[in-house]
Amino acid sequence: MGSPAVPDAVWQIRGKIARLGLPPLGGWIDVGHLAAGIIGLSMADQPFTLSEPLPSPEVAPGPAEAGLPAPAIRVLGLELPSAAGSPPEPVEWYARQCELVAWFSAREDWPVEVQAIWRAVPGSQQDAFAAAVELVIGVRTQHLEADPRLSVVGTLPARQVLGMEPPSGPKALGPWGWGHAGPTTGAYLFRLGNGWSYVEMVHPTTRLASQWWPAEDGSTRLRHRLFGGPAEKLEKGVMLRAWIRGALLPEEDDADRAACIYEAFLSSEPPLGA
Repeated sequence: MGSPAVPDAVWQIRGKIARLGLPPLGGWIDVGHLAAGIIGLSMADQPFTLSEPLPSPEVAPGPAEAGLPAPAIRVLGLELPSAAGSPPEPVEWYARQCELVAWFSAREDWPVEVQAIWRAVPGSQQDAFAAAVELVIGVRTQHLEADPRLSVVGTLPARQVLGMEPPSGPKALGPWGWGHAGPTTGAYLFRLGNGWSYVEMVHPTTRLASQWWPAEDGSTRLRHRLFGGPAEKLEKGVMLRAWIRGALLPEEDDADRAACIYEAFLSSEPPLGA
């Protein structure tokens, strides 16, 4: 059996709010605050926590508005260098089929053009996940060189976090294993409770430095710093791309499932849409 039918309009845009509707996965993105990422994640119309109110179709508040509790789950947020202390906003955004696309123009203080695509991926009987969203990022500059570093961030109320690392000892899963410390591959497994887990992974063709840490509110923060260190520059005429997959999967056998997702991710060709 192939993949399930996908709605014609997976992303519905109203003002600066883009709603994700990929059964059974739901959520929303505030295009004016892309660093918050996908908010209000739900499966089969059931939110993961009660502290994630979805905006109504008529009034679409942003995540920072007064009176709203901060959502507990935020994934695949795009954090760019700030412009004069305020987060940059895209100059253009639109939905096409399964994708939400946002364009950022170069600035005097950061001469890097950015295209970001949030691509919804339905699960099928052959997949180890229920549904996934991929973030594809492309950067380029018209200067002789520029520093392209940016981050992809998330906040999750995970009760356990594991990082994928090379196998060691009897806990190895195929060619990969999971651990609490040590060098990882840029893939992390978050056990959310209520029968669900979330795995996020960066394709190894991207230079990155990833880290996660517990926050004071009990949640877990995740940050992928993309496109290398201070000594690595983006040259004129060169396009750098990053590819990240975030997937929701049943908690039962989640380590094996996540390893299968990672193996399939490694064997896939990075998309050229960004």
